Amino acid sequence: MARPELGTVTNLKDSSKVRWLFIMPTLFIATLIAQIDKSSISIVMANHTFLKDMGLVNHPAIVGGLVSAFLISYGAGQLLWGPIIDRIGPRRAAMLGVTLWAITLIWGGFSYSALMLYLSRIFLGLSEGVLYPVCNAYVVRWFAIHERGRAQSIWFNGATVGSAVGGALVTSIIISLGWRPAFFILAILGLVVVLPMLLFLTKDDPTQHSRVSKHELKIIEQDSTLLVTPSDKGSTILVNYKYWLLVISLVANNIFFWGWSSWLPTYLMNTRHFSFKSAGGMTALTFALEVVVVLLLGYLTDRIRRRAPLGALGFLIAALGVYIGGSILNVPLAMGIMIIGVSCQQACAGNVQALLHSFSGKQFMGRAAGIMNGVGNIMSFLAPTIVGLMIGLNSSSFSSVMLFLSIDLLVASIALALLIKSKYWILEE
Repeated sequence: MARPELGTVTNLKDSSKVRWLFIMPTLFIATLIAQIDKSSISIVMANHTFLKDMGLVNHPAIVGGLVSAFLISYGAGQLLWGPIIDRIGPRRAAMLGVTLWAITLIWGGFSYSALMLYLSRIFLGLSEGVLYPVCNAYVVRWFAIHERGRAQSIWFNGATVGSAVGGALVTSIIISLGWRPAFFILAILGLVVVLPMLLFLTKDDPTQHSRVSKHELKIIEQDSTLLVTPSDKGSTILVNYKYWLLVISLVANNIFFWGWSSWLPTYLMNTRHFSFKSAGGMTALTFALEVVVVLLLGYLTDRIRRRAPLGALGFLIAALGVYIGGSILNVPLAMGIMIIGVSCQQACAGNVQALLHSFSGKQFMGRAAGIMNGVGNIMSFLAPTIVGLMIGLNSSSFSSVMLFLSIDLLVASIALALLIKSKYWILEE
């Protein structure tokens, strides 16, 4: 179907906002539901009935390995999906990925052994690997460069909100129905919510969408405001050591995120003495408070137009917050400081995704995002297992874990700080 002629735009009322009203909500909801799928295991593995059913009581390293198994396949999946997205487009790739991940969640719900559950998490990771490369591919096609800090913060906040909602939702399902129904309900959400949104609300390119006005298309095509021009050649991007500094920053971020979020409920229950229900609520609150910080940094990076300096500062604050908060005995004060630190970390993770658009153009974005996020997850897949081993070796103490995670965030800060001099900036209009 040909795109209708919309005439000359004379005022803002003639300008559509398809990118904000159709594309962005779809990416946000898809990321939200996928994050609940990913992080649900951290709630499940703190449930004693689950541990008993799977024969995993007093085996923290094996339990942590459930997350690690997902992460390595999740990283491999992103590497595989990158070229597929560039070839068939983000819409069809996303629809295929959603269908596959729903099937693997159903498989997980029917698991009656640790091996079956491990395999289901591996295939879930391969399926959900489509998400971050797809979101970056949509953003580079649908948003002007000076909008991408906000755009990236919104869809990336789907992961933040998903972690918040997931903590309360999965906890409630487990308490009410048991841990198996949690997997089935999450599979249904992907099929009845995400899939129809992708089908009916999105297109691969704004020129294919009948609701996009000429004025909106003109805004989207304002892509010449970067001081350093992005490339569509893999030979240029992949040999640029500065691209790999960005990857290092993401690797360090992911080590923290998966090492921390996988064991957060256990930390709250065993170290801070929260109940199972209140631990789920505190986990949800922690992620909920991150939403504001993620949006704020996205807005500031578009406004101030200096993404690397803000990211380096944010990771530094995160490192200090986690270390200081983990060292304080007063629970309310400790949790307050740690929440500030973790909020900065999550905001900076979204900023790394936005910085990627300073390196890659539209034609290579699926692969550039797939490689960056794939390597980021593969290199961090052992984080939950390492944290589990550290807990076991230190008689369930988290003190060494906090030091390890703080140093890790400092590495992320240094990697972005090294990009400041290169001026991956957005020029003033």
